Amino acid sequence: MKVICTKDNLKKALTQASRIVGTTSALPILNNVLLKTEAGQLLISSTNLEIALKTRIGGQIEEAGEITVPARTFSEYIGNINEEKITLQTKNINLLVKTEKTESILKGLPTEDFPLIPEIKPVATVSINTLDLSQALERVAFASAYSETQPELSGVLFQINATELRLAATDRYRLAESITTLTGRGIEAKLIIPNRAVGELLRILGETEQGVEILIADSQALFRTANSEFISRVIEGQYPDYQQIIPREFTTEIRVKTRELVSALKLSGLFVQDNNNVEMKIRKSDQSLILRATSSKYGSNTSLVQGEVIGNDNEIIFNFRYILDCLNHITQDHVLLKVINNSSPAMIVPQDEASRCLYLVMPIKT
Repeated sequence: MKVICTKDNLKKALTQASRIVGTTSALPILNNVLLKTEAGQLLISSTNLEIALKTRIGGQIEEAGEITVPARTFSEYIGNINEEKITLQTKNINLLVKTEKTESILKGLPTEDFPLIPEIKPVATVSINTLDLSQALERVAFASAYSETQPELSGVLFQINATELRLAATDRYRLAESITTLTGRGIEAKLIIPNRAVGELLRILGETEQGVEILIADSQALFRTANSEFISRVIEGQYPDYQQIIPREFTTEIRVKTRELVSALKLSGLFVQDNNNVEMKIRKSDQSLILRATSSKYGSNTSLVQGEVIGNDNEIIFNFRYILDCLNHITQDHVLLKVINNSSPAMIVPQDEASRCLYLVMPIKT
């Protein structure tokens, strides 16, 4: 193999690939990336047997071939090269990396040891705008759990119908849902993508502006962009029917400025580092939300956020971090806090209904 390519393209692809590789010494080949010439391009593949990534970059292919080399070493080396043009050439199972001023050899491993990345045979394929998918995932991913006893909660639920994609995540203390429109016609499907895969997918989506195809198979899903194919296993199991717990009616509703509520929660949080519990009082008389935090160790704080109240006065206690997590993913200027009582889930939604997302948070019972 002999390929001439640019540093920027190679560095970008290797950065993505090196995040995928494993760290196990039991299978050293999983620490490597596979470099392979294919259809006039350089194909860079990596896997940890749970997720896999194939990325293609352009280059001048002078000799076809393939080789595997340590992913992180190769990525860091390319990142420290100053020259723009790089020549990659195989020497038996080693890789010669050459620029105008540098020359190095990376020791490789036999390509036949590299795990076969399976070809997806989809039962359904849908298309979606890259930015829409990225924003929808960011709105929900933080709410998923890391559970060995309930693996179905350790991921994000993808629900697809003819026109839209509905994403949901929960750890049973909070729930996040976001809905976005497909760019092509969809088909009924449900799948759960693991947390780590969602995190890597978000990074990949952040580096492309073109659309995404989602190819769904029985046990895997493939997310395809113009230059990359990201494959993830699908978590087996039945996702909770969370729609049943979403309240339809509320006793109290208050509209507040998002950033003011964030600021008040951060102030209150300083005083409840031992339990995270913050009491909220909604008062109709002066159209306000009062936050009170008390701790025998740190002291106390009271903060007032002015708002617009509909309904009755109400009191409720939350883990303030759960509220902050969702507010940090809301870009609208105002949010609505909807409350039933101190033992029922409360809802937080952006005032702009076009955002099509909601958050449920369970209160703390005392």
